[in-house]
Amino acid sequence: MNWNMKLWPWRLLLGYLLLGLSFGLVISLRIRSALFRLPPDPGYYMFDDARHASFWKVFSYNSWEGYISILPRLIAIATGHFPLAYTAILASLITTLIWTFTAVVLFAALQLFTKSTSLALMGSAMVVLVPSASESSLGNFGNAKWQLFILMTVISAFPASFLRFKWTSVVIFLISGLSNPLSIVATIPLFTSLKHQGSEATRFSRILFACSTITFFIQLMAFRASGARTVRSQIVHWRWGRFPIFWNYNFLLPIMLSVVVMGVVLLSFFLYHKIMWKPLNISATSFAIIAISYVQGGMADRYFVTPTVLSWLSLIVLFHESENLIRALTRALVITGGAVFLIGSIVWFQANSYLNSGPTWESEINRVRIECTETKVELVSVNLSVGSTQIRCRDIGY
Repeated sequence: MNWNMKLWPWRLLLGYLLLGLSFGLVISLRIRSALFRLPPDPGYYMFDDARHASFWKVFSYNSWEGYISILPRLIAIATGHFPLAYTAILASLITTLIWTFTAVVLFAALQLFTKSTSLALMGSAMVVLVPSASESSLGNFGNAKWQLFILMTVISAFPASFLRFKWTSVVIFLISGLSNPLSIVATIPLFTSLKHQGSEATRFSRILFACSTITFFIQLMAFRASGARTVRSQIVHWRWGRFPIFWNYNFLLPIMLSVVVMGVVLLSFFLYHKIMWKPLNISATSFAIIAISYVQGGMADRYFVTPTVLSWLSLIVLFHESENLIRALTRALVITGGAVFLIGSIVWFQANSYLNSGPTWESEINRVRIECTETKVELVSVNLSVGSTQIRCRDIGY
């Protein structure tokens, strides 16, 4: 009996490890060609900074972004200890690891909350199967910050489940807050957690909210110093019939699902005088982040990934908490929504040409190595799937 109790944590850890490997395999299949290529946006400049600037460069900001984004720069620093030819594959693998970690944490939180492995798997699988990620997000180290936004929302919605991982949660909040000023939106579920949790969870929620607030004000100061505009110039707005089906599907679906979940929660309140706070907060977070992103940046596929995952998560949580008539309604929504998302995941499973076209990074480094040797120039151009970037010849010898 004691031996089995000692073995149980290791068996649980092994189960999570196998689940993570499965999630990682799915992502790797989706980006099997993109793994060896560097995404044009953000490109190479962060890797050059990682090799030649001081560590404090991770806290820098610029006039076109207007905010600090430390996570992509930390990934760039991690790759800087290896030969330049391996930059693309290492950045892709680290990013895939972050996505996999997000999916596993979401699975663990859902399983603990719902006591259902099936619901936990359904909710977490969306992280690696989300259709909109195929355009420019899969394996893209520049967009890894949105996975931390998902983690923040999950921790905010289920703070009692993360009491054993307080410091890890704090680190996630700090890195996310210093990588994306919109991370403050992920704390929406904390407002009800402050009132409806036990004393320890309440104190924990206050710490998390304080971390998010501090980083938001740091981002606000950086934004004001940068001179960047609140709304980006030349943004594209949605209009029916103007975009291909990929854009209509991935833009409208999370909005519609979030609104439906909030509507069902309100219906439940009118029928049974019961407010299901968790699905309401998660769906509100999903709606808020896509609305704010749309106002600031217009139509951009990177803004679709997180709202899709969170809107689906809110529906899974709603199904678990609902009963009677609402239970039957949410079951129909889960079946219908699951079928729609599954079709999208199949259609847009593989990464788009933006990520997987053009020469591989290693082949380009091998090509320009010869150019550097023969011409003795300081800078050479390396081709990406869209455009090119310049690298220093002296870095190729790393």
